[in-house]
Amino acid sequence: MGKILERLAVLSKEELILLITKVYNLQEEQSCELIELHLLKNDPNELASSLRNKINKWIRRTGFISYRESSSYAAQICVVREEIETSLLPLDPEAAWRLIDKVVRNDGKIMETMDDSDGAVGYELNEFSILWLKAAKMMNLPDNHWIPLIIEIAEGDDYGCRNNFLENTNMLLSDETLLDLYNRCKQRFLETRNTKTDGFDFVLLTLRVDMGQIAIALKDPDLYKESVTIASPEPNNLQMLDIINRYIELGRSEDAKIMLDKGSWTGRDRTDVERYYKQIFRSLGDTENLVETYRRDWEYDPSISNLEEYLKQIDSSKHEEIIKRAKMIAEGDSELNRGVGVLIYLKELEKAEEIFLSNQEYFNAKHYTTLLWLLDLLGTDGSFVSQIVLYRALLMDLLNRAYSKAYHHAAKYYKKLKVLDNKVIEYPSGLVKHDIFYSELLEKHGKKRSFWARVESKRSN
Repeated sequence: MGKILERLAVLSKEELILLITKVYNLQEEQSCELIELHLLKNDPNELASSLRNKINKWIRRTGFISYRESSSYAAQICVVREEIETSLLPLDPEAAWRLIDKVVRNDGKIMETMDDSDGAVGYELNEFSILWLKAAKMMNLPDNHWIPLIIEIAEGDDYGCRNNFLENTNMLLSDETLLDLYNRCKQRFLETRNTKTDGFDFVLLTLRVDMGQIAIALKDPDLYKESVTIASPEPNNLQMLDIINRYIELGRSEDAKIMLDKGSWTGRDRTDVERYYKQIFRSLGDTENLVETYRRDWEYDPSISNLEEYLKQIDSSKHEEIIKRAKMIAEGDSELNRGVGVLIYLKELEKAEEIFLSNQEYFNAKHYTTLLWLLDLLGTDGSFVSQIVLYRALLMDLLNRAYSKAYHHAAKYYKKLKVLDNKVIEYPSGLVKHDIFYSELLEKHGKKRSFWARVESKRSN
């Protein structure tokens, strides 16, 4: 600690601000680790030694890291990676690369000692594989030095921690070298396939994926398409959508449109197809077809979000006509919660209230998230009658299920109903008054003492 304090004392104001910014929001363990490493940034040998010790601890670790601990562990890996990149790499690229290479080659050992269900550690290790390329580039060695090492790294990915490695090799290799690497993978794929008799072959799958990643690095969608069709001469819809996506990403929107137009798409493909059409028309500057795509989206799913997106695309002079049509569609929508939501959004509160009143059983059966969404749309100043229908549905759902863990919510809903009762001048036909509802509630759920205790507690509050 004494050494650390001494080094902190000689830092300038700017350096201290930078350090504070780095440790902000980190847990205590990560903060101490980062401070220790940061203070060694002017001594590459000592910094490399400290980083090496930390990496060795990851690799030699025998204790298991639980799911709850894995995010914290990922943060520690992130701290080390960032210090290698920002402090050691500019001073000594070779020393930095050797440390990075050690992490990448041992990522499987690190993954074997933990439950990384949320992928946080895997993400950090994947970032290490990309940093491997950046550090290699700074060593100014010829491409042929790196080819066998790159092949080793790609083939040794048993845990999927190097998923983005090959597609970023353009950071290090020339297009000529990348094309040669692609053709090597292709040749090996063909040779392996020719010797194979039947069944699934993991080597073939890996080679095909590697070809696709190198094609991305080359920014060549034709090669990417070949990497798929070499194994699947007649790609299925999922594969075709993947190919189309690559053509769009790599600036070949016209070719992507031709493939989209020729596709035999099913209902489950619709979301991706329409999204790709939008991207294509936007990149081609085809406003007319872009607007038409948004119109199709809205008519297929006349939701609030699709209506909003459609209105953004058309001239404001046409808004009134579209909104009038949207109201008509919403009133007759068979999906009642979607239709009534649109009516609330368009301030047609009386029409929405009619739907709530005539379909109380429908809303009583809806999931609480839908009911809360509708209440949020209504706001506190919306139709009091509509709010009563929704709060009663929420309350009865919890009590009917005897879901005691949520009785504090149930008590809150009951209190809301009491407040709303005082605001309703006259209850409409089809909606029982609050005193009758209360009597029925007491008769059916009067023995749920924990709920009524919470109601009383709420009242006293």
